[in-house]
Amino acid sequence: MNSSSLILKDDDPRVLRAQNAEQELLSHYKLDAKIRYVPFGDFGYKIRVTEVGNGEPTVMIPGNTGDAFPLIPLIAHLTGRRIIAINRPGGGMSDGMDHRNIDFRKFAVQNVISVLDELKLDKVPIIAHSIGGHISILTAINQPERVSSLVLLGVPGNLISTRPPIALRALSIPGLNSLLYKLVLPKGRKNRCKACVLWDILWRH
Repeated sequence: MNSSSLILKDDDPRVLRAQNAEQELLSHYKLDAKIRYVPFGDFGYKIRVTEVGNGEPTVMIPGNTGDAFPLIPLIAHLTGRRIIAINRPGGGMSDGMDHRNIDFRKFAVQNVISVLDELKLDKVPIIAHSIGGHISILTAINQPERVSSLVLLGVPGNLISTRPPIALRALSIPGLNSLLYKLVLPKGRKNRCKACVLWDILWRH
């Protein structure tokens, strides 16, 4: 895989559509977000960070594909905090990444520590979902002085031999995911991104 193909371009129509969809969701919940890009340690990529609110810094690490946008409804309720949502490489308009030949533990810890260092945060509480929980636990084990507390939403993905739900695994199969999209997408919502619609459906069920 050509590493240059994993770097997102600001003028890519797909990136622009994703940015617009995310902004619509933020606006729906009356949230203002600050977007910044953080160099990802020695991996050579950049991490997109979504910041919302003011107060005690609190890091959020999403599960699933690494996109922070599904956490926006929760973020709307976490008032009085500066929420720092990490869009993991490969999701959330962070650069892509070939995960096949990496040291996952190193990747997990640097994913978090790179953001903390860039934002000059010594120690933070972390709220994490699914595989984000796995990443946050590894970070707390490796660098406990940087993590004040953990809140885990659901089972930490892959930490205790867990597997994604069958419906979620089905969405990763080319051809089948397009068919599912056509079958379940309500009429009048054709302009929504596939990922957003399918996430809504999975979340409701």
